[in-house]
Amino acid sequence: MQIYYCFCDGKRKWMRIFKKGFRHVFVALRFDKVFVILEDSFEGFYPNILLPEDFFRFTKENNCSILMMEGNKPTKKRFGIWYWAPTCVNFCKTVGNLRTKAQTPLQLYKYLLKKGALKWVDTQNK
Repeated sequence: MQIYYCFCDGKRKWMRIFKKGFRHVFVALRFDKVFVILEDSFEGFYPNILLPEDFFRFTKENNCSILMMEGNKPTKKRFGIWYWAPTCVNFCKTVGNLRTKAQTPLQLYKYLLKKGALKWVDTQNK
């Protein structure tokens, strides 16, 4: 299963403390002919199902930077303070089964690149 991590600007004013373009992150799981978007934030959980053309239009309109990774195999959960906060980053780490101390979208972006994630521009050519 392919997991797309979508980094974009947030909708709230307080998110300006984070770097532009990396104020919010959500995941999209690609199944055959649809994308299942899983988005979590302080305001609530927002799932959505989109066709590929709608998904890519949506991410383009929101100036999203997209990284794609193959899904990690489930591993034994570890207890750690790095997973307590109810944030979009921690939600994405849980969905992708990632083990990192990243707490901001930019930290997560850099971690994913180190782990071999492909930028969307690179995946278009495959």
